[in-house]
Amino acid sequence: MGHPKVVPVIMEHMAKELETEHPYQVIRSSYRASEIGKCPRYQAYKQLGFKQEKINAQLSLLFRMGHIVEEEVVGLLRRSGFVVTNQQHVGFKTFTVDGTTINVTASLDILLGGKYIMDAKSTNFFTFKYLTKDYILKKYKTYYDQIQTYLNVVEGPGISEWGCLLFYEKMTSRLAEFWFKRDKHYFENDIIPRLIKIEKAVLQRKIVPRPKGFTSSTQDCERCPMRLPCWKKPMKVRD
Repeated sequence: MGHPKVVPVIMEHMAKELETEHPYQVIRSSYRASEIGKCPRYQAYKQLGFKQEKINAQLSLLFRMGHIVEEEVVGLLRRSGFVVTNQQHVGFKTFTVDGTTINVTASLDILLGGKYIMDAKSTNFFTFKYLTKDYILKKYKTYYDQIQTYLNVVEGPGISEWGCLLFYEKMTSRLAEFWFKRDKHYFENDIIPRLIKIEKAVLQRKIVPRPKGFTSSTQDCERCPMRLPCWKKPMKVRD
């Protein structure tokens, strides 16, 4: 034909990489800040050691682009004069409620000026135009739970009570920042009880009920890597 086919070779290579990739190993009774707002049933399956379905090459590429965006945002902050520490593994905090103990772990995207917790998120053009604090609380509660967990778990001299979700829109490179104040009451009376409920079920080798409104055809369930044990249907993949 006179020239090589590039895309098929790239996708085939990525598929091979995924086949040899080692999945993240869950530490029993430890819950990651980045997953705390996700489906409790998904978290229970992970805690019980169920294997996730492997994602396909295209979805892997999408995730990699998200990491690239995060690195670019960190670079922009540095070039703009901010002191940035990124990918800080900050350990965990232990919580015990009614005799049940869990660990909550946190690994920050960005610590700005040694003071402000920040998490970088990439989004598309259509979502970006609707972004407000209320929209995040309604449609992206996982992000809010994540930033609140960071704010309540990460400790250190000078750490601010304010944390930021910094969004980067991939089509036009627009940026938007949304600041949230530490809400200890919400963390201790909403987030922690949810995790304790999951842990109590897991200790009895049980799975918590599905959240209200979740069906095998809702987007959250269709794209969940635990759809097979939960719904006896394979995850819907991107083609």
